[in-house]
Amino acid sequence: MRPRTDPAWLEAQYNNRALVPDHARYLTRWAEASALVRAQARCTLDVRYGAAPKSTLDVFPAEGA
Repeated sequence: MRPRTDPAWLEAQYNNRALVPDHARYLTRWAEASALVRAQARCTLDVRYGAAPKSTLDVFPAEGA
């Protein structure tokens, strides 16, 4: 089996949680920073752009041109 089609090889390449031992610390920090920005910045959350349930995005308009 070629390495790029081997499930174990793919898991080792794409499982960033396994590759970064303290990944939970980064995920927590990113979640906290995101919550802070959503609370303080002008934004419109969950703007629908398609029919699928997860077809939404958050819009943070620029303050200037």
